[in-house]
Amino acid sequence: MYLDVYIASPDVPKFSWEQADNPCEPKIIGDNVPESREAFFLLKEKIDEGIYSYVMTDWATWVAKVNKQQIIDFFKEVYGWNFMHSSIGYIAKRELGLKSDPDNKGLKVEIEIMAELLQTIQDLDDEKDYALVTQES
Repeated sequence: MYLDVYIASPDVPKFSWEQADNPCEPKIIGDNVPESREAFFLLKEKIDEGIYSYVMTDWATWVAKVNKQQIIDFFKEVYGWNFMHSSIGYIAKRELGLKSDPDNKGLKVEIEIMAELLQTIQDLDDEKDYALVTQES
């Protein structure tokens, strides 16, 4: 089972925040959000608690309406307080699970993925709404 979270743009034809059971999903922006059960469950929790408004686009796909700052705050909560400044917190959190990789290739890949995610978020427009999508597949 995959538990995915990704950042998306709602600026696609036929997508609507008002339509329940919306069959059209927003367009993915930078698809390199590291796989994280914590991110999936945190986003689902925030949706269930009414912190984010949302629409469902499928039986297991929830699309939360967020702005850039909410995206930053969300990933800080998932990956650590220093998320936007460096990947140190994330690396430290993941390092124990990567000890079996003597060349640290896994760690290098994780760092690259986090760098891409940081760049994607930094490139977002401060004035626009985006989507955080959580999907169970």
